Amino acid sequence: KAASEHLSIMYHRTYNLPVVLLRFSAIYGPGQNPVKLIPMSIISALEGRNIILHSPNQKRSFLYIDDAVEGILEICFSENKLNGDIINFGSSKSHMIREVVERIIRIIGNPVEIVPEENPILSSDPPEVLSDISKARKVLGWSPITPLDKGLRKTVEWYTRNKAIQPRSR
Repeated sequence: KAASEHLSIMYHRTYNLPVVLLRFSAIYGPGQNPVKLIPMSIISALEGRNIILHSPNQKRSFLYIDDAVEGILEICFSENKLNGDIINFGSSKSHMIREVVERIIRIIGNPVEIVPEENPILSSDPPEVLSDISKARKVLGWSPITPLDKGLRKTVEWYTRNKAIQPRSR
């Protein structure tokens, strides 16, 4: 990610190429890669399997896909002269990973358990990641509008309707 940002800025400065760098928090929603936290948790819970969590106490900013798309569209159609700018898109609140998975379990209603499992590789991740979206608010008038519970419900509904195309969880 960092290398692509540096390359983009280099092209911006060298060739005067108009560039806006977009940084997103953890995007989730229907059709997401099933190895990611939210779809993996949904698929496991739908199958009645316990959910293994690495670093369940870490906090992350989650962003529903529709809000991410709205942010991109705001950039595309903005009358503000954004050039060489960095815009963060995310939620203004972070959520503990365990809490997000507990919400998924409640929505689905299957009696599955969360099994914490330490992963030394992930233990070096920051304990909390929260996006500063003040520039997106100020320059674009953008803020996420989908509450976490609503986004999770819509995502669970999609995975429930599309079970046949999902791989089994491990």
